[in-house]
Amino acid sequence: MLTTLVLGLLSAAAAPLGGAAATPEGAVPEPAAEGSPWYLDRAPVEGLPPESEGADPVLATALQLETLMRDSGVPGFYDGQFALTAGRFAELSALASDPDVHHVMRVMAVMALQEAEAAPEELAAVLEPLVIPAEAEWTIDYTDLSRNLSGMERRPQDMPEILSADLSRYARFALAKAGQPRLIREKLDIMEEFVTSNRELVVGGGAGGLFGRRLNQRARTDIVKDTWFSVGYYYQQFDDYENARRWFQGLCDALPGERDTRWAHYNLACIAALSGDPAEAVVQLGHAYEAGFVDVAWMQEDGDLVSLRERDDYRALLRRMTGADLRSGTPGPPTGESRDS
Repeated sequence: MLTTLVLGLLSAAAAPLGGAAATPEGAVPEPAAEGSPWYLDRAPVEGLPPESEGADPVLATALQLETLMRDSGVPGFYDGQFALTAGRFAELSALASDPDVHHVMRVMAVMALQEAEAAPEELAAVLEPLVIPAEAEWTIDYTDLSRNLSGMERRPQDMPEILSADLSRYARFALAKAGQPRLIREKLDIMEEFVTSNRELVVGGGAGGLFGRRLNQRARTDIVKDTWFSVGYYYQQFDDYENARRWFQGLCDALPGERDTRWAHYNLACIAALSGDPAEAVVQLGHAYEAGFVDVAWMQEDGDLVSLRERDDYRALLRRMTGADLRSGTPGPPTGESRDS
């Protein structure tokens, strides 16, 4: 299943590991270009000396997570993806909770925790402290996306709260996937109210009801589209496929054939495949492709679609997509634009 990470907000949060950048006071710095790619350019913490990479269990876990990244950034997610780190609850907890660990690695550890064979109360004890209030998280998401759609650059002083909201979101996802959806439902209530109050921007060209005056009509519409998609994606986190399908299909019906529906169609394909309807899954993948989805590499990797691999119609679609991609030179989506969970 794919997401816009989520709403396409977090290019910085999903930035690849490696490379150096200026670090304003209070912001999360990028790691050094040399040395361990997951650890920040600062004095080593006791117990994690670089020379003992092969022996330290936390670092060993981090290096295993690194192999699951995509282009050194946050990959798509699917069930069973973190078998490498199953049983490493203590090490994953250390990575997820340590503010000195690169943000991408913390996100990876958070998502791996829900497959780490921990008791529900142990998982909650690690992840719930990473969750900020739902209203605050939504406000940060909305503000950041609004600035992005208005052509404004992120301010360095805003990065700590942007990354905090991103980590909080993934903690909600991990808890929901582990059967604890209370915190994700709190965020869902806010997002559903927002879309319901502003859906006429998408389906009828109305003015929208919950926007400030600074945003133009196109930016307002794009925020509603992204949030509409994300509601379905949030439901998908705790396998509420009925509601997820309803929101994804609603967006596709409101915007038939438009590029903004490609991830909704893709996630409808994932839901169909997981629900035992492979024929419908291939149909939805075809709709996704027609709407602009071209990430063949991820489609072949995504564990949600494993039931389709040997089907003739899936292989025919794959050949069609690969041929068009090679002829046109059209790349797949940018790292971080669409992700699975």
